[in-house]
Parts: sequence; structure tokens; C-alpha cells
Amino acid sequence: MPKRLPFMVGAIAVVVMCLLAVPVVAQFGGNTGGIFGKVVDEQGGVLPGVSVTVKGPGAAQTVYSDARGEFHVVNLAPGVYVLTLALQGFSTVNRENVAVSLGENTELSIPMKLSAVAATVTVSGEAPVISTKKVETGAAITQEELKSIPNARDPWVVLQ
Repeated sequence: MPKRLPFMVGAIAVVVMCLLAVPVVAQFGGNTGGIFGKVVDEQGGVLPGVSVTVKGPGAAQTVYSDARGEFHVVNLAPGVYVLTLALQGFSTVNRENVAVSLGENTELSIPMKLSAVAATVTVSGEAPVISTKKVETGAAITQEELKSIPNARDPWVVLQ
């Protein structure tokens, strides 16, 4: 029996240490919550690169959705938040009253609609064709035009 006593004391010590460690882990990991979300279009396709701004208790944070359309905002104080989602070509979405609880993650699926006003302007034109190989100077003058040119032999024309 005396050989089992140190083993029992050691086992009890390990159990007591584990029980004391649980409240310590809860203190460090349970003071905050998070928002996990997925951004999709009207057909359910994922939207990467969406800017997600979270405003609420504390400073505003901005994260972006990944290639799967997912975003994660962690270490948020418990409270009510407002999410603003923006992506070029889509209407901006404001999601209000998103509650974050202590030690929990709030999960959302947020659809975004294509923007009603989307303008695409395409300007096209052809460059004028200029021949650089053939250059002409001069003009064709008829016999009548040559006769009508004043010359120095006629004094009356010079006076005109």
C-alpha cells in the first residue's frame, strides 16, 4: 500500500491543476466574441474582396472577404454592432443590430444585389488615314486663269 500513495497524491495533484486551469482559460478566451460571415450574390455565388466595416463598441474595424466569400472579425467586445458591406458594382449593404455575445461567434450570411446604376462607356474611333509615301505640291491651272493674272506689261492692271 505505501507504493500506491505517492501515485495517488500525484494523480490528485494533476486533477487539481487541471481544474484550476479551466477558469484561467475562460478568463482569457471568453471576454470577447466574434462575427463570422459569408457574402453571396443574388444567385448564391460567393463574393471575394468585399469590404466589411464593423462599427460598435470600440474602434471601427475593416476586413475583407476571402476567396470563399467568408470574413471573420474576432476579439469584439460584447454588444450591438453595425456592419457595412461594399463592393464595386454592388449596392452597399448595412446590417444593423448584430449582437455579439460573450465567448460566442455570431454567424451571418449576407446577400448583395447588383447595383441599379452601372454605366459603362466605350469610346472607339478610327484614326484618319494619312499617306506618308506620296506628297504632292502644286496645282493645275487652266489657260483662262493664266490670262486673268495681272502682269507688269499692262499699266492699268497695275493701278487696280
